[in-house]
Amino acid sequence: MPKSKLEKIQRKLLSAEEVKFLGQRFRQLMGQPMIGMLNQYDISPEDYFRFQSLAVRLASARADRGLDLKAAAAALKVARYRLADIEGGGTKSLDSELLIKYVEFLGLKNWFGRWKKANAGLAKRLQLAGVGNLTAARRATRRKRRAPGAGR
Repeated sequence: MPKSKLEKIQRKLLSAEEVKFLGQRFRQLMGQPMIGMLNQYDISPEDYFRFQSLAVRLASARADRGLDLKAAAAALKVARYRLADIEGGGTKSLDSELLIKYVEFLGLKNWFGRWKKANAGLAKRLQLAGVGNLTAARRATRRKRRAPGAGR
């Protein structure tokens, strides 16, 4: 199914210069009161623009597979609102393990690796910075959670 021009643009991995330009332009358009509110709530337009390509890509991949949010959530055994939050660009309460699980479920590991590389600072802040095999990253996370002395 052909994608709309807007969706193609939203899915694009933005360069640092493009993100900087969008952030500056957003601030100019919104004016000082909005900038103050963004600062007060620690909201970064740049992070939003960076995450948006991932969110749109996930939603598009899910739709391309003929799944609605309810079916995807059931397959992953999570609440539907969690996936809706990810696809909506929500990063404040992001569950990094769920995001990785969702990426794997949709078969986007390679693309996600490119996204993380292009957005290394945000990936690090969202605790997604580990490179390489996503499953290995999850195993490492599980190892950290194990109680000392627990066997394999």
